[in-house]
Amino acid sequence: MVRVAIGLRDALNERTKLDLVTYVADDDHAETLLKLCLTPEQLSEHFPDIVQDQTLSETS
Repeated sequence: MVRVAIGLRDALNERTKLDLVTYVADDDHAETLLKLCLTPEQLSEHFPDIVQDQTLSETS
């Protein structure tokens, strides 16, 4: 699923600036998918709590 989402994101970004929307079963899978599919800049802009949590876990 992640490869499909990344491939689709890349294809969409080549042609247009449309957003990709996906639905997942739980928060853990959603966070993993977001980290794999979004750039660090997109994560910082739209999901700063994920970036903050990731930074805290790396420094611990």
